Amino acid sequence: MSLPETHMPIEELRRTPASDVKKIGWRGVMRDVEQHGAVAVTNHRELQAVIMSRETYDSIQHALHMASRTVESGLESLRRKFDQRLRVLSGPTAGERLRSVMGHAGTQLRGEVKAGESF
Repeated sequence: MSLPETHMPIEELRRTPASDVKKIGWRGVMRDVEQHGAVAVTNHRELQAVIMSRETYDSIQHALHMASRTVESGLESLRRKFDQRLRVLSGPTAGERLRSVMGHAGTQLRGEVKAGESF
């Protein structure tokens, strides 16, 4: 399911005053929605609501859900990698490795940062 081709910024939607909605009735409003994809309803020229078809709403909800899952998946992957690297600090050789790195006479930073899986 994807977003309909009629998606556009809210500022570009067809606008109709709330008083016209009352005049043309629900069928008239839905005819405009079918023609334009969505209708922005105004009250004293201020946007109050957007009326769209159920299919458009469902498509938007589906797209948001999929985007959310993608973000969660990426975060979970980062969390897993971080936890895996963090486990090294609680391993049986962590203290020995740290003493080895810190006590090594040849280890001089010389203004550089040393990091990575080897430390």
